[in-house]
Amino acid sequence: MCPYINEGMNVNGSYYYCDAAALGIKLSAKELADIGCTGTQRKTCKSLMEMTLGYALLPDPVEKNTNVIIDFNRDSKKLCAK
Repeated sequence: MCPYINEGMNVNGSYYYCDAAALGIKLSAKELADIGCTGTQRKTCKSLMEMTLGYALLPDPVEKNTNVIIDFNRDSKKLCAK
C-alpha cells in the first residue's frame, strides 16, 4: 500500500486522498513506481477519491525529485534545510 494514501471515516463519511498530491511532494517516475503508484493503481485511486471526495488530485511524475528536506535537531536547536 502506498505510504501517501490516507483513508478513513469522519462525521461526513469516508475519505480517501493522497498526501503526496495534497502537500505538493515531488516524486520521480521511479519513486512513484517503487511505492506502487502505477497507471492501474492511479486509476483506482482516482476513482476512490472521486467517489469519496467528489474530486481527485494525483501526483504527477517529475524529472528530478526537488523536495527540500528539513531536519530539526532538538539538541542543537537549529532548523536547517539539507
